[in-house]
Order: sequence, then structure tokens, then C-alpha cells
Amino acid sequence: MIIQTLLAVFLTLNVSAQTQIPAFTPNVVDPNHYLSDENILEINQALEGIRHKSDIWGAVYIIDHLDEESIESLSEKTFQKWALGQKGKDNGLLLVLAMKDRKSRFEVGYGLEGEVTDLFCDKALVEIVRPFMRAGDIRTAIINSFEYLSLVKSGEALPINSGPQTESNIAFNYTAAMAGLLSFLMALWCTPIIINLRIKSLKEKLALNLPHSQLNIEDESKNKGFIFLLLFLTVNPGVFIYMLSGIAIWAALLLATASFFIATMIVKSKTKNYISIEAYKKYFELLIKRNFIQETPQKTYEYTPTYYQSRKSKSSSGSSSSSSSSSSSSGGGRSGGGGSSSSW
Repeated sequence: MIIQTLLAVFLTLNVSAQTQIPAFTPNVVDPNHYLSDENILEINQALEGIRHKSDIWGAVYIIDHLDEESIESLSEKTFQKWALGQKGKDNGLLLVLAMKDRKSRFEVGYGLEGEVTDLFCDKALVEIVRPFMRAGDIRTAIINSFEYLSLVKSGEALPINSGPQTESNIAFNYTAAMAGLLSFLMALWCTPIIINLRIKSLKEKLALNLPHSQLNIEDESKNKGFIFLLLFLTVNPGVFIYMLSGIAIWAALLLATASFFIATMIVKSKTKNYISIEAYKKYFELLIKRNFIQETPQKTYEYTPTYYQSRKSKSSSGSSSSSSSSSSSSGGGRSGGGGSSSSW
């Protein structure tokens, strides 16, 4: 009996600690009246225009504070309770603002996640919502952020400069993005060149004491697909690195440091077998023991089918991280849990 009573008390406290979600009133729910009636009317008009233009069913929930609940949990529960978006399309988009906690989140409908990605939501929160909320302009923070994500959905999004930024701030972001991308590309394209030059230099030293045939094992697949791989990595994740490093200069510096550190580790790993005669002999003996190389009639060495099969296996395993006159955004939609959160 005591255990049942304690459990009931615990459940009661847990429920009371969570924010109670009010009924949905299209399409701005502001129970604490942070917005004026005029502001709500303007936001509803903007959301209505966005719905017709890009088929996004937007809604806004402004709360006083979060209690002990995370904004992610509250946003997802609110989205599901209000069933934002059209049933079957799941095209709802919810912006939650926790005023006293100074936190914000975009919760994205399942049908929009392929276009209105977490990255774009984060940029809208950081570069639009944050500066306007800090300036005390809630109305503009809401309208401009929804307008930006509407452009993203329509494929018309331009680099963000909707917040109260200066020209120097915009250039600062561009510089950071280019620094991050260039550091990645330098590490990506220069590492193979450095490795080949380093191995060539070490081989020339080893050639004084080892047979030339042992140092020049012929690999038929050495360059197959290699350029394609570099081009693929240039685009992806190159594009995402550019966009991420545009957020702040520290991101660019972090990417630069990480890229060159990884490149250094790769060079060391690829050249360790050529660093001395003893190291190369162990490497050569290991290749023979594993049946990875064989001697040809011309007294040279070449890689065996066993070697190529092992490379193929490794590659396969690696590929397998409110106005009552407004039409309502509640239409049976679902959220896939996507979105982004930030603070201001």
C-alpha cells in the first residue's frame, strides 16, 4: 500500500512538472500574451501566405517557461497533440519559444524533413530568431524565420542576412565558411600526393639495401576509382563543411585543425612500413604469409587475387551517423522528430 501511494505521488509530481499543452488556436498559441493582437494577426497572415506559396502549415507556441521538461520533448508532444500539417503529407512546421528560458525550437513534420533539414532549421534559429529575440522583436523573429524556411522548401533560399547584422558580420561568416572548406580540400587532395612523395623518397633510400623488385609491387587497382572518390568527398561532405563553418569562425578553425591532424595520421600510417629496412622486411614477409603477393616469371612481385578480395571485403563492410479567422494548421500531420533547437 505504501509503495502504491509513493508511486502515485511520483507520477503526479512528474506530470505536474511537465508543461500542460493548451488547445490549439490557429495558428499562434500565446497563453501569456507576449504578442499583441495586431502582431498575432500579422503572423497569421504571413503563415497563410507561406501555406499557399510553399505548402508549409506553420504554427507558433509561445510559453513562459519549460519547468523541468526539455524543449525537444515539449515540441514533439505539442506537434503530435495538435496534429500539425495535412494527413498524408505531414507538412507541419512548429516554432516553440520558451521566453524565460530563452530557448527556441523548430519541430518539422515528417513530410518536410527531406527539404527543411535540421541544418536549415538551425541556421534559421541562430541567424534570424536569435538576433531578433535579443532585440525584443518577437513578431519579426517568427515571420522572418518562417519566410526563410519557406524559401528553403521552394529551393529559393539565399545566404541568410535577415537578422540585424552588419556587412562585416556577413563577410565574417563567408570567410569562416571558405576557411573551413579550403582546409578540408587541402587535407583531402594533398594527403595522397604527400603520401606518394614520402613513400618514393623512403623507397629510394631502401633501394640501396633491398632488391628493386621487392620495392615495386605492381597493383593493378591502385588508381581505380580513386579520383572519383576524391571528387565525391569534395562535394559530400565538402558542401556541409562549408555550410557548418559559416556559422562561426571557431567551426572553421576546428575543421582546419581536425583535417590536418587526420591527414598527418594517414601519412604516418601509410609510410610506416617504409621507414626502415627492418620495417619493410616485416611488411614484405607479412604480405607473403597472407598470400597477398606472389613472384612473377619476370622475377617481380604482384598482388594476388586474395589481396584484391580482401580489399573488396573491407570496402563492402565499411559502406554497410491567434486569429479565429485563420485556417488551421492542424490537419492530422505527424512529426518525424526532426528539427533543431537553440537559445538566444
